[in-house]
Amino acid sequence: MGINVAVQDAVATANVLGPALVRPGAPDEADAAQVQSHRQRAARITQAFQLGILRDVYPGKLTDDATEHVPPIFTAFRTLRRCVT
Repeated sequence: MGINVAVQDAVATANVLGPALVRPGAPDEADAAQVQSHRQRAARITQAFQLGILRDVYPGKLTDDATEHVPPIFTAFRTLRRCVT
């Protein structure tokens, strides 16, 4: 996911700063703030999703029996794989 987010950030930055580069003067903090406000929500959602998966994959304590716990994301992937094949 990291590369996809980086590409999305680069595209958003180019879309905002591209026009700013052709106008007189250099891009300013307002331009950077526009990029940040545009991408911040998507980045937070992605991070929350990744954190949720990680919390679900790894046991909460070292004493937890991980063999009895199948993370829901694994079940979802298996279900999707069956639908595709």
